[in-house]
Amino acid sequence: MLRRERYQEEQKKRHGVISLDAAGYNTHFLSTRNYLESGTETAMVKRLYADILHEELARLPPWDRRMIGLLYFSGRTVKETARLLGCSRGKIFLHRKKAFEKIKRRFEAEDIKESMG
Repeated sequence: MLRRERYQEEQKKRHGVISLDAAGYNTHFLSTRNYLESGTETAMVKRLYADILHEELARLPPWDRRMIGLLYFSGRTVKETARLLGCSRGKIFLHRKKAFEKIKRRFEAEDIKESMG
């Protein structure tokens, strides 16, 4: 399991994608916000992020939603997900990138900036 976790951390650093952190909504950019001092503020912002994320996931095509579900909510590897969906790993990488770009654009449209470092 350590190998998979290390791989996921490397991917986050390399691509700077929005992290779902196993559906716990502990998005990696929340901790960099200086204005989040009280627990209530933190809870409200986490809820906002979760709501936006759920809305954008619901807007994805069914195939993409299933792929995201397998990768992030079921803990499958890219290879396993490709096998289950009957496609190549390249297709998984491409669709994952496009899905996260859509989600990232929504966060940017809401003026929510993420930390890429």
